[in-house]
Amino acid sequence: MKKLIISVILFIFLGLGLWTIKAPQLEAQSGWRHPVPCCLTAGSLIYARDGNTFSPIDAVATGQVLTSAGTSTVPAYSASPSITGLTLSGDLTANGNIVGDAATTITGVAAATFSGLLTGSADALLSGTTPQLTIGDAGAEDTQVVFDGAAQDFYVALEDATDDLVIGLGSTAGTTPALMIDQDQEVSIIHRKHWLDTGNITLTLADCGSIRMIATDAKTYTLPDTSVVGPGCEYTFINTGADDAVLLTVTPDDAVADGIFGTIAAVSMTGTDDGDLTNTKSGANQGDWAKIVSDGVTGWFIIGGDGVWNGA
Repeated sequence: MKKLIISVILFIFLGLGLWTIKAPQLEAQSGWRHPVPCCLTAGSLIYARDGNTFSPIDAVATGQVLTSAGTSTVPAYSASPSITGLTLSGDLTANGNIVGDAATTITGVAAATFSGLLTGSADALLSGTTPQLTIGDAGAEDTQVVFDGAAQDFYVALEDATDDLVIGLGSTAGTTPALMIDQDQEVSIIHRKHWLDTGNITLTLADCGSIRMIATDAKTYTLPDTSVVGPGCEYTFINTGADDAVLLTVTPDDAVADGIFGTIAAVSMTGTDDGDLTNTKSGANQGDWAKIVSDGVTGWFIIGGDGVWNGA
């Protein structure tokens, strides 16, 4: 009788031991959720099987993920994890790349922090009553937006070395700048200063500040309307041809009543409507030059020059 009782007790203990070992395997194979708190550690995740697919059990809905200090950690399970239907109400921190398509939406995130590359294949929209995009973290480095074109790249940057806002060609802040704004709101526009011309030229606002050099005979520079370019537009003309070989003409816009005023060498320009300023071929020397500036109202004023000139 004692042997029978002992045999029954051993059978019961052995059966319970086998059940304890088999239960987690049964859970993984059949999808039956069996709480096994003895086998989970903080940050662990239980997977449920549906056919041939294993999916993580929702921590909020089932409470199957044990956490430490209220933080649940999902272990990395592939080189490019995919998260579908994710809604966040707190902070989002990503240390790898986040790739989104047209259906990717992140809403209600208090603060999204990305230390990797953020890539999107659709338009980006910042909405709300006071949307703001901040680039940089007050560090001592260049911050910029680069426009990656097929043939040319351009950038808009805060250059740390000068503390200027710079727009330029390329993708490196501060190189080949076209426009610069400093802390005093002083704006500098970089023009191509020197031009070696070979034909007739009609000048525009974009040419203001340029130096025009010419060695070709009988060519004319036509000035723009001073009311269009405004006051302060300057042009410099230089005869780079051989002595007595180049006739250079500067003429105001025929469509408006602009004139040229001032004195250069022995010639006095009186502002006659559409009166031309010419560097005469006979007697002209290589290096003869003239510099004029607009007043934005009546015409152009000579502010420097030398050589053999003629005019009205």
